[in-house]
Parts: sequence; structure tokens; C-alpha cells
Amino acid sequence: MNAKENNNCIRELANKKLISNFEYPLAVHGSANIMDIITISPDKKRMAYIGQIGDKQLVVVDGMKHNQYDSILKGSICFSPDSRQVAYVAQSDNKQFVLINGKERTPYDGILIGSLIFSPNSKRMAYAAQKDKRQFIVVDGRKRKGYDSILEGSLVFSSDSKRMA
Repeated sequence: MNAKENNNCIRELANKKLISNFEYPLAVHGSANIMDIITISPDKKRMAYIGQIGDKQLVVVDGMKHNQYDSILKGSICFSPDSRQVAYVAQSDNKQFVLINGKERTPYDGILIGSLIFSPNSKRMAYAAQKDKRQFIVVDGRKRKGYDSILEGSLVFSSDSKRMA
């Protein structure tokens, strides 16, 4: 969804009273555009955004706030293709970790922005992480073989969701 479509969708949700206001101020510092902090689900019925409370940040999904962290990585919020799950990257105490439906996964030195991907059937999740200067792929919570580098946007599931490259 491009920025114009995202903005139109936000207006449409507001007009339908599915969203009326943002309970927490938007965490706009360091954002290149609105899509860095607000994400609309593929079915256009759900919304998640990064909010700011003092010096902490949190993700709010459909009006329900998740835990507060030192920061939420801008542009990291993504919904599953069926719109039922939401994932994002948070940072706390110099460690980054993926959260799926608000549940923290294993902390790493870093998570590659733009690498979070749900499988087409929405049942699997993969992303690229870094620990001790090695990058590796995490699929369904399991760390795979390490590499010197993994290209952003290079992870993909097969159409039947059984394999990943």
C-alpha cells in the first residue's frame, strides 16, 4: 500500500468510526513518512501505530496498547496476509526482538528492518537477525545458518507456505 492509499484508508476508518483519535501521541521523530508509524491491515479493517509515552514507545493495535519499550523500529509493523496477526520490532537495553501479537521473541543484537515476513497462509513468520556480527534467518522462532550478510527484502516463502528462500 503506498502512502496515498494508506492515508485514504486511515480517513475511511475514521469516517466509519473504527478509529476516531489516537490515544497516544504518534512517535514521529525519525520517521520519513506516515507509513513508518501507522500500518493498516490487508483487509483494511485493522490499524496499528507507534505511540510515544514520555521517553518510551509502544505499539497500539486496534486501540489496545502493547508494552512500552525504549523504541519501536519505524517501518517494522506488519500484518499477516489474513490480517489476524501483527508483528513488529522493539528495542530495549540495546537488544532488538520481534514481537508477534504482543509476545516477545528471542532478543538479538539487531533485526534487519524490512525483513519481517509472514507466509502466504499467515501461519509462519521469518526475519533476519544479527548476533556477534553474523546475520542469520529465524524461521518459526528457530535460528538458521549464519551468513556475512542478508539482503533486505530477500526473504520469501513459497506460495504453499511450506518452503522459504
